[in-house]
Order: sequence, then C-alpha cells, then structure tokens
Amino acid sequence: MLREIKDILDELSIITLTKTQGLNTAIAFSEHVQLLLTDSNPGAFSMDDRSETRYLLLSESRMPHISVGRAVPNVPFHAPRPPEDVTLTLTACQIHLKNIQDQILELRALKEAAEDVSLSLKDLLTLKQQ
Repeated sequence: MLREIKDILDELSIITLTKTQGLNTAIAFSEHVQLLLTDSNPGAFSMDDRSETRYLLLSESRMPHISVGRAVPNVPFHAPRPPEDVTLTLTACQIHLKNIQDQILELRALKEAAEDVSLSLKDLLTLKQQ
C-alpha cells in the first residue's frame, strides 16, 4: 500500500510539473497576444517584415468544408480589431490562466493529502509491529 501511495505521489508530481510548465507557456502566450491585440508595442511588426506565419491562412486541407471556389481572404494579425473583441480575448486569457493556477493548487493539495496518508500508514504499521 505504501508503494501505491508513492506511485500516486510520483504521478501527482509529474502532473504538477507539466501543469506548471503549461502555465508558464500560457503566460508567455497571453503576453504576446496582449501585445498583438493592444498595439502597446507599436512598430514591432512593420509591413516590410511580415511573413506568412503572421497571417491566418484558411486552406482547404485545414478546413475541408470550405470549397476552393469560396476562398477566405488572408487576415493580417496587425489589422485593427474592435475593442470588445480585444477585451473578450484578454478576459478569456486571464480566465484560462486562473483555471490552470487553480488546477495546480488542487494538485498540491492532493499531494499533501497523499503525504498525510503515507505518514499515517507508516505510523499504523509501526504501532502494529510493537
């Protein structure tokens, strides 16, 4: 039973590490999204240095339900966006970050509970041997 608890603790540690790395990635991504949407860094992307990766490309291979005859135009990332779209996107980023943080806190609480069970089981085994 102690081995099973140790396995659970190891798994919780791995999941926590993965979620923490995901949180760091999501934070960096949301900062980039905020820069792109709010234009708080003017001149970062000029018309001369734009590349195809900065455009939303909808191809038939990615969107099979769109026919070739009904092509969707490229939408540049630096195009002006309505303020409500920017607000909704940034709010969604914040909610997503908060959800990840809550999941990490829950994983840490589960790890503490498993550690408490492990200590209680060790104490019980010690009492049994006496």
